[in-house]
Amino acid sequence: MSETTGRTPNWGAGIALGVGIGIALGMGMGNIAAGIGIGIGIGVAFAVALGEEGDGGDGDAEGSGPNGNGPDGSAVDGATGTAEEGGPDIGSTNDSDHPPSKG
Repeated sequence: MSETTGRTPNWGAGIALGVGIGIALGMGMGNIAAGIGIGIGIGVAFAVALGEEGDGGDGDAEGSGPNGNGPDGSAVDGATGTAEEGGPDIGSTNDSDHPPSKG
């Protein structure tokens, strides 16, 4: 098995820096497409280097969230994704609830 670094990559900053450097390299080489490709590869290294140090846990265990639910605090069991009683059904595509307006 491979050893993990224990870091959470910062993909946004890493890829942004890599692509920026890649565009500069591409302009110097006269081939921007190749420069962007090289920059994305460099961006992966930047993403790991700029990432936050992990705490050693996997973060996926139940009960790891702030309220003892999922990792992001969302409910682990029983989440249906439907609107609460009395609230609008935002995901509805049924137009029978809303007759066409007269205009």
